[in-house]
Amino acid sequence: MARFTVTRQIAAPPETVWHLLSDITTWRDWTPFTSSERTKEGAGYPDGVGSLRRLTTPVLTTVEEIVVSEPPHRLVYEMRSGLPLRNYRGEVLVEPYNDDSTCLTYTVSFGARVPGAAAALAPGAKLALEHLVARLAKAAARAAKAPATA
Repeated sequence: MARFTVTRQIAAPPETVWHLLSDITTWRDWTPFTSSERTKEGAGYPDGVGSLRRLTTPVLTTVEEIVVSEPPHRLVYEMRSGLPLRNYRGEVLVEPYNDDSTCLTYTVSFGARVPGAAAALAPGAKLALEHLVARLAKAAARAAKAPATA
């Protein structure tokens, strides 16, 4: 089983970070995914518990299910299909940091079908997660600076 955490301070309030993180329809705007869509709405609100999210790149499509949603602070999802991994789980914590910034803590864990493969895949997966978090930080900072629209 592989497990790693990426932590980053983001120059945007938690509500802005949460919106980008939890609303899967925004992901195609700030991630390398060519398509990001909700295929099933969750309980209570569209991206709540039970929501199914499909993320597509030119080479693969993954499906995730939201299993915990505590707006605007905690989101947990499990991958249902798309990668040759087992028990893939992501947990994201969004916490206030200073006046107008956020501390984001993103933890991923997974196993693999082939013994030892999870440990071999972990460094590349962590690097991909670091890039994803960096893109989220840039998008949130940009959104926080944008003028409010009525």
